Amino acid sequence: MTELPPEMKDFGLGPRTFKRRPDDRSGDRSVWTDTPADRERKAKETQEARKSFSKKDEENILSGRDKRLAEQVSSYNVSKKTKHMKL
Repeated sequence: MTELPPEMKDFGLGPRTFKRRPDDRSGDRSVWTDTPADRERKAKETQEARKSFSKKDEENILSGRDKRLAEQVSSYNVSKKTKHMKL
């Protein structure tokens, strides 16, 4: 049997009024009317968006991380290693 979404669970039990503000929690409600082609298209779009987002962020995060580690190594070398070591 078809079940209603959680936000429609208590439908009809509250007072009969219109919403004063739009509900941001409702999100995408097209799942009731989506065709299989629509689902495939949306899945491809989300995968492409994730790939492009993750590649760009990885490059930025790694370069920032590399810079931070290089600074930490150089400060460690200056503070901990002695300069009087000679072979």
